[in-house]
Amino acid sequence: MKTASTSQSGHSRQRFVFEDNNISKMLPYDIILILQDPNFWNQLYELQDLLFLLYGVLIKLQKDVARLYEIIYCFG
Repeated sequence: MKTASTSQSGHSRQRFVFEDNNISKMLPYDIILILQDPNFWNQLYELQDLLFLLYGVLIKLQKDVARLYEIIYCFG
């Protein structure tokens, strides 16, 4: 359920009520616009892919027998 409200600074906010545990959260309108933008989510998924790549490299580097070619292969 959503109801609008205004903050002390006069900025519009959106209220989200989560039915699970009855917690009420307030989000600024500009944050809501960002979260609703598909481009934001596409960039977030691209960042996730890059971080998974670095995660794989770090796992390789933690091994005692890590070789340079294995690390370079991770960047593929």
